Parts: sequence; structure tokens; C-alpha cells
Amino acid sequence: PPPAVREAAFAALERARPPGTPAALAKCWGALPPADRTRTLALLLGRDDWTSALLSAIESGDIAANQIDAASRARLLAAKDPAVKDRAAKLFSSASDADRGEMLAAHADIASLKGDPAAGKTVFAAVCVACHLAEGTGNPVGPDLAALTDRSPDSLLTAILDPNRAIEDKYLNYTITTTSGDTVFGLVADESANSLTIRQADGSARAIPRNEIAAMASTGISLMPEGFEKILTKPQLADLIAYLGGLGSATPAPPKGNIDMAARVSPGKGGVVELRASRCRLDGERIEYMPDYDAIGWWTSERDRAQWTLVLDRPGKYQVEWEYSVSPEAAGNAWMIEIGGKEVLSGTVASTGSWET
Repeated sequence: PPPAVREAAFAALERARPPGTPAALAKCWGALPPADRTRTLALLLGRDDWTSALLSAIESGDIAANQIDAASRARLLAAKDPAVKDRAAKLFSSASDADRGEMLAAHADIASLKGDPAAGKTVFAAVCVACHLAEGTGNPVGPDLAALTDRSPDSLLTAILDPNRAIEDKYLNYTITTTSGDTVFGLVADESANSLTIRQADGSARAIPRNEIAAMASTGISLMPEGFEKILTKPQLADLIAYLGGLGSATPAPPKGNIDMAARVSPGKGGVVELRASRCRLDGERIEYMPDYDAIGWWTSERDRAQWTLVLDRPGKYQVEWEYSVSPEAAGNAWMIEIGGKEVLSGTVASTGSWET
């Protein structure tokens, strides 16, 4: 099925949590693309009973232990439940790489291979887009690859194969346990006085009210998994490095959803100015235009903003009305309207019941 259908299916599973979910996901694991495997692990690790089912699937061979990324392994090995911790230790003792340095040395020749950037772009689309954005494609979970200062093949190779060697604080993983017993795993993408927004490994964002956080701790490791040397050949890694090394050398494509500011808006019938989502410019980290709904989504940071260019023939007073939807857990953040850089209206986002109403 297309990505949108798969995304809707995962969202439905997360909401409804039918009891047969772990077995069904384990059965189709072999056919899942990388991004869906990441989402599957996040889903199964979010509940204690589903975590146990995941371990059972690994023990039975339905899911290979070496296909569990380092971040998920670390999460299981540090579990509060001694039984889960012991089972994970037995499963991953042989799957863990004891010395990433030896692995890097064995792959050092990749840096001298001549890669094909076009082929590397295909590799990027297959394994990197869940967490990285490049040329308008992907999710901005990890670092901006076009802004890297060191694009040498050696540096890129190390970053790909040994992501935990050097981690910026803002890309550290956190495990959050909610008062309802859910476990959320990811980066702290944004925070306000009332909530934290966690960016998960599949690119999705979840806002958690502070009063629903029971515990929060850093795992000390990167959200980016280890083990790419197991799923990519040396020529594929060389192609990927060639592609990443060329990012930023040309003018990047505008982020998804950005509309040219030349699309000016004038008053319509009765002097009403209709500021449609499709006629604005979006700036921020993840905010984007959603054409299926003619709406703006993924407002997760105070830096996110939508801008319209108005053409008015005379000054006057206007009544401002705006339509939005927001779930209870994402409510409570501030909104502000500026005209000409000057704040004219502000308030707090109230819940509408869900993002669909």
C-alpha cells in the first residue's frame, strides 16, 4: 500500500491497540521497508505486553536479532523489568558489535571508492528518509545534512557506520514514561511551559503534557541506529557518501509546503480576506502544507510560522476568525498573529477534542 495508507494504519493501531497486533506485525516483518520497521519497533516497545511479544518473536526467529537497531536494543537492555532485561541480554549478546572501531577499519576502503551521487540518492530514499531531510525529501528528525561542515568521505563514513561516536546533545535519545503507562522514545524536538514534543524515530511527533510525564531519562545514545554495514554493500555506501558530499553545493529545493510569497491575497466579496493554507509561505522545522485537507500541519515549534502577503486598498479594522483543530495533549501552547512584524493578537491554543475535529 502507499505510504499514506501505511501511516494511517500505524496510527490506527496505536490508537486502538488490538490484541493481535504484535503477532501480525511479526508475521509481515520481512516484507516491511526500513521506515515501517522503525515504526513497528516503536509501536511494540510502547507497551510492556507488546514488548514481551516482540522478544518472543525474536526468540522464535520471526524477527532476526541483528535487525533490531542499536537504540531499540539499548532500550530493551535497560528495561526496568528484570525479565525483559535478562531476555534481551541473551538475545543480543551475539548480535551486538563489541568493537565498532574494528568494523570501521574493515570498511575504511569505502572512503576511497568513487561513488555515483545519483545512485546514492536512491539509497538515501530507501534507508535515510525516515529521519533525514535532503532536497525536500524526508523527515527533519536528525541533523540537516545540507548544513554539514565536514563532508569528507572519512567523516561521512564514520557518521553513518558509528553514529554514537559523537552526538550533539539535541540529538540524544530520551525515554519518557507517562502516567498512563505508555513509553515514548525519541528526541526532544520542542518544549513549552505545558508540554514536551518528542520526535520519534519514524519522524512522527508526539506532544506530551508535562503533568502526564511520570519519568524521563536520556539513553545516552543517538536515535540513528548502528548496523548500516549489514544492510548496505560497500558500493552502496560509497554512492550514499557521494550523494551526501554534494548536498549544499547547489541551491536546495524549498521545504515541502512552501509557497512563493508572490502569491498575494486581496479582499474578496464584502471586503473579506480569506487566508487559505495553500496561499502562504511556511517557515520552520517541520511545519508543512497538507493538500489533502488544504490545511497547515505539524506546528511543533515556536519557530514555525505561516506568512501571507496582503494587498489592501485602504486601512481599516478587521475581525479575525481562524479554524483549527488540536488534540488535548497538544493544547496549551501559545499562538500569535503579527502584521508587519508587530504583534496584534495572541492567545493560547485550546483543545478541539482531536486533530480531526
